[in-house]
Amino acid sequence: MALPRRSSPVLAHLTPGVLWIIVVTVAAFVGHAAIGWYDRLPAIGVTETLELRPSGLFEVGPQGLLTIVLLHDGLLHLFFNMLVLFSLGPVVERGLGTKRFLLLYMVATLAGSLLFVAVGYATGRPDVPAVGASGAVFGVIAAFSILYPDAQVRIWFTAPMRAGYVIWVALAADLIFALAGTPVAVPVHVGGAILARS
Repeated sequence: MALPRRSSPVLAHLTPGVLWIIVVTVAAFVGHAAIGWYDRLPAIGVTETLELRPSGLFEVGPQGLLTIVLLHDGLLHLFFNMLVLFSLGPVVERGLGTKRFLLLYMVATLAGSLLFVAVGYATGRPDVPAVGASGAVFGVIAAFSILYPDAQVRIWFTAPMRAGYVIWVALAADLIFALAGTPVAVPVHVGGAILARS
């Protein structure tokens, strides 16, 4: 007699929207890396087309406002963004529904991108680019903090804290990294978080 097949606990945790985002983002990362490995010049062209460079909005086109989520500055950047999305995204998606969750992800990306462009021009640095899904991910973190403020969560090895504080801890860490000179696109993160909280 055949035993019933059990689904993987990892796959059972995932929701359709989160799974789709992770698959597309990882595929884009691998594809971009493969193009660069084969021939660096086409990879540079892909980067310039997909990254968000405020001055590039008029030269290359406005698609960078959304395609910023498809590029990441290395494996660790991709890993941590997808880890947060994997951890909190399914909970938020179940709370909002898949359509509203995907809309949140897209609009948080756009809000973070627009704030990055505004800050880039305001500070006289419109040629500094940004890549990554962090703005969208910060939108997910903020939505989680709003939907489940009293849930107890741990961030790595910290003591349990209320979920309502998680977004503030993430933004504070962002600021510390930025002050330490780490290249962090703080406006992208703040924009994504503000959108979700409004």
